[in-house]
Amino acid sequence: MANIRDVAERAGAGLGTVSRVINNSGYVSAEARLRIEKAMEELEFTPNQMARNLGRQSNNLVAIIVPNISHPFFGDYIKHAEMELYLRGYKTVVCDTMQRSDREQEFLDMLRRRAVDGIILSTHALEDEEYRKAKGPIVSMEQRLGRGIPMVCSDHPKGGRLAAQRLEERGCRYVAQFTEAGVVKPANARYVAFAEYLEARKVTVYEIPTNYNRLDFANYLEAANKLFNKQPQIDGFFGVDMAACAVLKVAHQRGIHVPEKLKVVGYDGSMITEIGPQNITAVVQPIREMAQHSVAAVVDLIENRPRLRDETILDVYLREGDTA
Repeated sequence: MANIRDVAERAGAGLGTVSRVINNSGYVSAEARLRIEKAMEELEFTPNQMARNLGRQSNNLVAIIVPNISHPFFGDYIKHAEMELYLRGYKTVVCDTMQRSDREQEFLDMLRRRAVDGIILSTHALEDEEYRKAKGPIVSMEQRLGRGIPMVCSDHPKGGRLAAQRLEERGCRYVAQFTEAGVVKPANARYVAFAEYLEARKVTVYEIPTNYNRLDFANYLEAANKLFNKQPQIDGFFGVDMAACAVLKVAHQRGIHVPEKLKVVGYDGSMITEIGPQNITAVVQPIREMAQHSVAAVVDLIENRPRLRDETILDVYLREGDTA
């Protein structure tokens, strides 16, 4: 079976020139192109991925860095992003930082060493300068890291308002939400919008801060028990899907009926909102579209295509369920 070197030898051309013809990139004279195409035809040469990579020093690998691979949102996101990358000719390396900054730094170093062609980043435990120093294609999920690093996120203020409107419409007067302490990111705007909407309508809002660096179910169960111990009178709750599940579990244990005594609205709309005995009413983030946009952005950067904007903000909507 002929390879790229055989084509180069038959055509009397360099490997780089043959690679440019294969990838249809860069300048190749008309005469050289004809010789190379004729050699490919004579040798019945079919370009493979290794040959395509030779000219641009590419591994065709994109790393997706997430804080917790078992979290439903990130599981859904990785599934869609991996498929989108595959359709574009790239393989996926999934990196779970386990919420540790040293692991994130190690994964970021893969870009500096050119072990991967680009990174989609869904965790941000380092200083922003560390990402800018990487000097490679990076796309951020949910965090503004500076000029030249595209960001993809949802319309979080709208999401917070949609949840608040639903709870207020259902007559809730004492509501609670779990917030993430110690981190500043666009997603926090949902907490602000939620509280502002309800407080303007004289609804009492209790906020329970949770550790942003812990995304496990035990963390949310702990916060849910703390909430019911301190504020047993609450009649409405808003939080990410896993937090909503924890609140429903603790409410059931304490004999609090949903939705008669307590209304619950989740945030993300991941698969776990539809697998229990009650479908959870939820604000849905467009996880598939988020994956598609972030993959498109990182591939554009890898392949040196110009980008018209650094931020992509996607719409959200409220999905009806049984809990509100």
